Amino acid sequence: TGALITGTSRGMLLEWQGGAVVRSVHLQSQWPIFAIAVSSEGIAVGGRGGRLLLWPADASPADARAARPVDLGQLATSMTDEYGRLRCLLSGDSPCVRALAFARGTLLVAT
Repeated sequence: TGALITGTSRGMLLEWQGGAVVRSVHLQSQWPIFAIAVSSEGIAVGGRGGRLLLWPADASPADARAARPVDLGQLATSMTDEYGRLRCLLSGDSPCVRALAFARGTLLVAT
């Protein structure tokens, strides 16, 4: 549709068209949004503390209740290699989500 979607430090999604905000959506928590990915596969939003929200392709980000939360802290501790060793080492808090991208049915998450 030619829209631009941005995230704010207070956990809002803003939809821009023609240089003006046409819609704002306040998410469930007030955590900073650092990354957004939109594709025909869905919408992903990530931020501080390893927080990640996923909307299915047929849902609108305007409906915050349609988002499915993913806890990267819990997910990372369950990733092991063929020898049972953790593939992801975390110290302290969960990592911030810095970048997101959809690629061939997979969501790539950079921390």
